[in-house]
Amino acid sequence: MFITANAINSTLSYSKNNIVGSVDITAIDTKKIGMGLEIGYKYNKNYFTTLNYQELNFVDTSFVDYFITMNYQFNNIRYKPFIGAIVGRSNMKWDKYPIVATIIDDKVSDTFAGLQAGVEHPINKKVSFMITYQHLEIDHITYLNTPSAKSKIINDNLKNLLLGIRYLF
Repeated sequence: MFITANAINSTLSYSKNNIVGSVDITAIDTKKIGMGLEIGYKYNKNYFTTLNYQELNFVDTSFVDYFITMNYQFNNIRYKPFIGAIVGRSNMKWDKYPIVATIIDDKVSDTFAGLQAGVEHPINKKVSFMITYQHLEIDHITYLNTPSAKSKIINDNLKNLLLGIRYLF
């Protein structure tokens, strides 16, 4: 069993999908540092799973994500690379609206899937340094009503770079 604390450098991708007319969106903050925590279990020298909590606070939006991962780790070298699949639930909330509009729902939740790849570098028998890249496919849709158009903003994906310290029990 292990626990990992992560600092997260995150990039949010979004697209504006107009239903009718055009809506001018001011610059949405798309890069942020967040934090995360994971608890994991190593089944054997190659397979491990984690239960994760992640919090990201952009200027316009906040995300709280809960997810699980299943990973395969290559253990025949000092640096231990791994790859994994991710499934979870993402909760997004608009903290500041990007345009003057009526937002039909400012809180959006959705399930998501993704992939991750990383490297574990053991410092000693109990502590490791972790670096992980995650690509999460989310589908948060915010519907907007403005005087000139009905539109939606789609938050497509999150790309996270995690730096963490793992402690093995």
